[in-house]
Amino acid sequence: MPTELHVALQQHYAGEQGAIEALVEGYRADVLRDGIVYEIQTGSFGAIREKLRRLLRKHPVVLGYPVPERKLIVYVDGAGRQLAARRSPKQGAATDIFEQLLHLHDLPRHRHLSLEIVFTHERELRRRDGLGSWRRHGVSLIGRELVGL
Repeated sequence: MPTELHVALQQHYAGEQGAIEALVEGYRADVLRDGIVYEIQTGSFGAIREKLRRLLRKHPVVLGYPVPERKLIVYVDGAGRQLAARRSPKQGAATDIFEQLLHLHDLPRHRHLSLEIVFTHERELRRRDGLGSWRRHGVSLIGRELVGL
């Protein structure tokens, strides 16, 4: 299930001419535009390693990875109403992609693969429901929304 952030980035990459969720080589490509496959990965690169290998056999691929340059953390209730908000002290950097590159092994050297770091301004929605990570003291992550690029 794509997140709001993922859908917004698909629309950004597709522009006026691109096809979103296009079928390519038996996979659903996030965007297909001008013969180029655009994949947006908001999670681990390991999850799409095999998909990339197969697509790269016949197509140039641009792998977009959003890094939140600015993030507003918003706490919402069960109905989605905002309860509180604060700015995250963390700022994204280009080096944030290095940990993910370990999951791709030899693919970063592939001549048809391009990596794009997409610096974003985001809203991260959280809910205090006791079901989330122990590191966040039970606060659940509900979603990420794109505010700007």
